[in-house]
This record gives sequence, structure tokens and C-alpha cells, in this order.
Amino acid sequence: MLTAIVFLIAFATGCVLALAVRPIYGLVTYIALIYVFPPGLWWGSLVPSLRWSLIAASVTLFALFIHKPAVRNPKLFEFALMKGAVVFVAWLLLQFFWAMDPVKHEEIVVLNIKYVVLMGLIYYCIKSEKDLRLILWSHAAGCFYLG
Repeated sequence: MLTAIVFLIAFATGCVLALAVRPIYGLVTYIALIYVFPPGLWWGSLVPSLRWSLIAASVTLFALFIHKPAVRNPKLFEFALMKGAVVFVAWLLLQFFWAMDPVKHEEIVVLNIKYVVLMGLIYYCIKSEKDLRLILWSHAAGCFYLG
């Protein structure tokens, strides 16, 4: 019970901080959900059955629109990695017409679209070395939790 309450407080705090302070806190919340996935844990039945990652990603995206940077970053699609990821998603969508297992193929397409969106969120949220450290420490904390 206590773990579920702590999760709900941490999730709400991360979302509020993303909207009120900086979008990086929404990204940290999203990364925390990779490690603390309520439906897969013993206390998951104590929290509402929601799409927690989608909520965190949506809040982060909304926070990016609220906190527009004064200085414009280089365009995301100037990088070869992002161009390649988008071309790969387009190629997967084109393959939909002759996929041997359409259900499995749909899962792969959706997963790769999520990765492209996540790359964009990471690119636009991390503005400084401090932000990068925060992300890396959130990964370390997640590994500590799993360990």
C-alpha cells in the first residue's frame, strides 16, 4: 500500500514539475516508468489501470509547448539518426501491405513510432549538462530499484 502511494505521489510530482518548472521532469517521470511499471509489480492492483507512460509522455510534450526555448535549437531532422529512424518507420509502413503476420508487424510499427517520438522528447528536453546528468541519474535510480 505504501509503495503504491509513493508511486502516485512521485508520478503526480513529476508531471506537475514538468508543467510548472521544466519539461525535463516529465522525461524523468517517463524514464522512471520504464523501471517502475505498475501493472507488472505486486502493488500494481492498488493503483488505477492507466496508460502511465502515455500520460507522462503527453505531459512532457505539452510542457515543451508551454516552455518554449528562447534560443532555437538546430532542427531535429537535420541529424542523420532521426532521418534514418523516420525513413525506417516509413519503410515499415510500406511493408504493411505484404507482411506475413500483420498483428506482429503492427506492434513493430507502433513501437518504432514510439521510439521516434521518444528521441524527439529527449532531444528537446535535454538543454544542458545538468539535464543530462538528471536523466542518467534517473536511469541509475531505476537500476537500483530493480536490483
